[in-house]
Amino acid sequence: VALPSAAGRVGGDLECHVLHAPYLPPSPTSTVALSTAGNMIDNWFNRRGHPQGSARATVHSVRRSIGSARERLRPFLPKRWMFLSEVSKMTVSAPYFTRANAPSPITDVHLVVCVHGLEGHSDDLSALRNFLQVALPDQPLVFLMAHCIEDRTFASFQSMGKWLAEEVLSFIMSSDITCSHMSFVGHSLGNIAIRSALSMPAMQGYLDILHTYLSLAGPHLGTVYAGSLVGTGMWLIQKYTKSVSLLELSMRDNSDPRKTILYELSLKPGLALFRHVLLVSCHQDQYVPFHSARIEVSPLAGNDDMGGAQQEMVHNILFPLLADTCQTELRVFNVVHQFQNTDVDVLVGRAGHVALLDSELCLEMMVQTSLFRFFQTGSKPSEELSHSLAAASAGQQQ
Repeated sequence: VALPSAAGRVGGDLECHVLHAPYLPPSPTSTVALSTAGNMIDNWFNRRGHPQGSARATVHSVRRSIGSARERLRPFLPKRWMFLSEVSKMTVSAPYFTRANAPSPITDVHLVVCVHGLEGHSDDLSALRNFLQVALPDQPLVFLMAHCIEDRTFASFQSMGKWLAEEVLSFIMSSDITCSHMSFVGHSLGNIAIRSALSMPAMQGYLDILHTYLSLAGPHLGTVYAGSLVGTGMWLIQKYTKSVSLLELSMRDNSDPRKTILYELSLKPGLALFRHVLLVSCHQDQYVPFHSARIEVSPLAGNDDMGGAQQEMVHNILFPLLADTCQTELRVFNVVHQFQNTDVDVLVGRAGHVALLDSELCLEMMVQTSLFRFFQTGSKPSEELSHSLAAASAGQQQ
């Protein structure tokens, strides 16, 4: 895994390469694990008459091969990149699942609302939730795994936004909690439901406490310029299921692109309401176009009405972030997966889409190295991230 140094305030890129390897790279924690494993295997070898230290020699040989492979890869990386295994300090200092003192009663909580994608389940984002809880054991995080749109993701985005806003309000009232901060995490279609919910009357009393918005492969500009194979498949599904959401994602719900739901949603307050906006994209994801997840103008956009509408949507969504009074920080992440097998899911682009949910290696790496800072309250994630990466980079140079 390699990470670059901190990016700029708006439009900066953090690119995360996830190398799925069948071994654990050497680090302060894995060194202890390898040493312990060496002792245990040595005892097993000794009881069977094998020379002492043979297992330990094998372990050290594996570590040397990993180190040599890392050095062969280094010349091909940008100068400021580093290997996660070379960062000497773990991002989390507290032991897992332990606490020195009994937890104090929670009065003001940080509510994190997680919303799944098309035909998804409320537990789809449970892995990300677990990694955030482990990374921030002392933060008053309370998670709402939204289930209001389960089995109803073919409905209109206006309906899904209404249901989501009502579920958030109902959860707060029934749990008898006081929210000091509120964050949203969405995957795929769930991101449009989140943005739609922010304009609903039920959410108006909570807009001033919005903290972080994490978008995982969100089709913010629709699926207009998706690949021909995926586009044809979505068209067939939409015709068979009479899905309103897929029709709205393709921006074919109105003959005038500027009167579609997605275009009208781009005119409403959205990203500028949050303190931190994190857009995660993957170029191997063919379900959600790369430019749509990053809120960028597609290179395929022409000079026709649809191309002009797409450019205006990008302007409508991002321009409020450039205002002098806006305190929102935008960061863009690009995740690159190295899939071991080339199966149908990889060929059609589904693997890159669902890997942001299913790849625990990817989720843990993103949370432990960067994302957890944006769910902390009472701190400045940008400065912490810059100092951490700068220190790690200096250690690499030494």
